[in-house]
Amino acid sequence: MSIQNLYALYAVNVVAGANSVFIDQVTRQHYGITAARKLVRGGGSIFPGFVSLESQAFAIEIATTKVISTLAKVPVEGLAIATEGYLVELAFQARAQGGIFAATGHQLATISLGRIALRSLAIPKTGPALLALGIIPVWNGTDDPILLGSGLPAGAPLVSEVFGMGPVRLTAGGDPADVQGLEDVNLDFGNTETVQRSGDDLWPTFVAGNGGLPSVLLKSTEALNLYAYGLKGAPLTACEIWLRQAKDGETYYGDDEAKHCKIALVGRLDIEDLGADGEGDASSGLRITPVSASGAAILTITPDQIIPEL
Repeated sequence: MSIQNLYALYAVNVVAGANSVFIDQVTRQHYGITAARKLVRGGGSIFPGFVSLESQAFAIEIATTKVISTLAKVPVEGLAIATEGYLVELAFQARAQGGIFAATGHQLATISLGRIALRSLAIPKTGPALLALGIIPVWNGTDDPILLGSGLPAGAPLVSEVFGMGPVRLTAGGDPADVQGLEDVNLDFGNTETVQRSGDDLWPTFVAGNGGLPSVLLKSTEALNLYAYGLKGAPLTACEIWLRQAKDGETYYGDDEAKHCKIALVGRLDIEDLGADGEGDASSGLRITPVSASGAAILTITPDQIIPEL
C-alpha cells in the first residue's frame, strides 16, 4: 500500500464581529474526540455481540506564536461562538507529491456554535512566546458540531509578530524588583467549561465557562528567591510580566519603543521548589496566584508599551 495524501497545518479563522481574528503562525492543532459506546453481550457469551455510538464530544487545542493579536481578540474570560454568522474555520493543507503544497484537496472544518478559551501562555528564555487555546464545539440541533468540507480559510498566513521574554517585575512590600535569572514564565489561565447534552442527544448542546483560576510559574536560577521572600512567601501589590517584541532581521525593539506588552496582576507569591541536581545550578520556582478585587479583571493585558526602567 502507498501513501496517497499528506496534510500540514494551516491558519485558524475566527469570525466573531469585533473579536474576529485570523490566527496564523499556528504550531499545533489537535482534535480531542471522546466517545461512549453501548456494548451488549448475550447471555452465555463472553464477548459483546452489539456495539453502537452513544455519545461523542470534541475539544480542539491550537497553539500559535501570534500571541498579542490573538489576546487582543480572545479575552481572558473566553469568547462565545453563539451569534448568527459567528464561526471558526480550521484546516489541514494538502501536500503535493513531489512538490510542497497542493492547489486543491485541503480539508476544512467549520464550527458555528461553541466557545474559545485561553489555556496557557509560555514565555521561554529561548524561542518565541506561545499561546495555547481551546475550542469547544457543540451541536446546534441541526448541523453536525463540526462541519467537514474542502478548502482553506480566507486569508494568507504570514508572520506578523514575534515576542520573547521580558522582565518580570514584582512588588512585595517594598520597591519593585525584577526577578533575576529567569528561565521560564508559564501562565496557566485555569479556564474550565461546563459541557452538557440531553440524554437523547448524541452531542453536547450547551457549553459555558466556569471562570478561571489563573496561576503563573516562574523558573529562576536565582536560588536566593527563597531567602528574599521567606518560607511563607509574600502578598504581591503589583506584578508585571513583560513580553518583549522581536525585530525581524535584528534582535529586539528597544525598551523605549512602544512595541512591548505588559500583563499586570495582583495576588500572592509563594516559593514552590528549590534545589539542584548533580553538577547543575540550583533553581527555584515562584508561584504567583492572581486575585480579582471587586469584579475587576484578574489580568490586564496592555500592548504597545515601552518597558520602563526601575
